[in-house]
Amino acid sequence: MSAIEQLLDKAKESSSIASDMALAARIGRSRALLSEWRKGAKQVQNGDIARLAKLAHVDGGEWQVRINAEQDDGDAAKNWQAIMKKLASVAAMMLIAVLFVPEAHAGTHEAAAVGSGLLLWLLRIMCIMSFAGITSSDLATLERFSSSPPHV
Repeated sequence: MSAIEQLLDKAKESSSIASDMALAARIGRSRALLSEWRKGAKQVQNGDIARLAKLAHVDGGEWQVRINAEQDDGDAAKNWQAIMKKLASVAAMMLIAVLFVPEAHAGTHEAAAVGSGLLLWLLRIMCIMSFAGITSSDLATLERFSSSPPHV
C-alpha cells in the first residue's frame, strides 16, 4: 500500500469519514482526483498532504517526505529518501539522548546544575546531528521542500 493510500485511510478513520467521496468533499477535491492519487496517476500537492495529515492527526512533515519520496523519480526521489533516512537516524538518536537526560526538579538542584544539564543535553543533540550527517544545508533544504510546492 502506498503512503498516500495509507494517509487517505488514516484521515478517513481518524475523522470518522465513511467514504472517499466524503473525504474529497471535506478537503475540497473531487472523488476522481482521490482515485487518481490512489492509483499513482496524479501527484499529490503538499497542501493536500498537509490537509490530510491534519484530518488524520499525524505529523504532516513526515508524510510530505514519505509521499514525495514515492511520487518523485530520479535524483529527486533519491534526495527525499536521503532526507527520510537522516530524519529516522535523528529521531532514533534523540530518543536515546532523551532517555539519558538528567532530570532537573525544581528545588532539588541549584540553577547552575540545571544549566549545565541543559548544556549537556544540547551538546548531545549536536553530536547526534553530526553522527547522522545532518548539516545546516540539509535543514535549509528540508525547510525549502516543506514550504514550496513540488515541481511537476
